[in-house]
Amino acid sequence: MLGRDDLLTTFRAALLEVCEQPRVHGLVQGLATRILTDSTVLDADATERRVSRALSSGTQPVEAAAFVEGFLGSSGTVLVHDPLLLGVLDRWLATLSAEAFTDVVPLLRRTFGAFEPAERRAIGNRVRSGEDPGAARGVVELDAERVAAALVTAAQLLGMSS
Repeated sequence: MLGRDDLLTTFRAALLEVCEQPRVHGLVQGLATRILTDSTVLDADATERRVSRALSSGTQPVEAAAFVEGFLGSSGTVLVHDPLLLGVLDRWLATLSAEAFTDVVPLLRRTFGAFEPAERRAIGNRVRSGEDPGAARGVVELDAERVAAALVTAAQLLGMSS
């Protein structure tokens, strides 16, 4: 599909339909949601709504855990950098009954076990810090001098400097 916008559009439309179908396995829905998020078809708010819906109380816990596995894959980076999604996951886990929690622990352990140690550590530190993982996204202020220096270095690494 590389270079074929018509095929890419059809593929993304199919993924959106997969996300909406109630009888599609959570693993597939999670992966489709992640692909659409990574390709910026879904913005952060739409992604959060889809994840929240997949982890709602109306979804069987094992199915929700499958969605988490599909969405996160083998990378926890999205949880490290998106406190809202981490908050959604945290709230879902907190609402599970003891029996449901016992049912999903092996699935979540497999998912989180695939993360890099640094990702697991960063997620653990964020949760352990007591900061509200669902807090609103804040505005990040950048230091213009540091950004300029980073851009010069990136250009040199890419062979774009003059």
